[in-house]
Amino acid sequence: MVAPELKQNPQIEEFEVGVRTLKTLHVYPLSVGQELKVSDIVSETLTQFFAQKVADIDEKVVRLFLDLFQKNLKQILTYILDLDELRTLNFNSIDDLLNDITNEQLIDLYELVKEANFDRLIKNLKGPLKNLLMSLPTAVPAEVSQPLKGQ
Repeated sequence: MVAPELKQNPQIEEFEVGVRTLKTLHVYPLSVGQELKVSDIVSETLTQFFAQKVADIDEKVVRLFLDLFQKNLKQILTYILDLDELRTLNFNSIDDLLNDITNEQLIDLYELVKEANFDRLIKNLKGPLKNLLMSLPTAVPAEVSQPLKGQ
């Protein structure tokens, strides 16, 4: 029996990075398990960010957010990039890649990952979630919340 031909995932995108010379990377879609981990990272980061009791967004809060983002950025990049491919492009680590990627390229990469992994999910869930929330009672009726007479 002949093995079926393997097909490359059409969701894999090519992406160019480089401060001086552009190099093409392949960006892979997140698995569902990885999406859940990324969602947890974002939720945790935002929870810690907004838990700060500061009237203004001062340098301390911004620093906290950046530290959390920087710490987790490397993990997220390992989900979407092929480390073997990075080595063939002379990036021996994620840190090497970060030293050769501009802020604009990083923002574009973020947009690519968000669009490929989260936008369709958000779009498809927005309507049903809105309908579900609108169908829930907003308050408990008075007769249900009052004890019955004689009890």
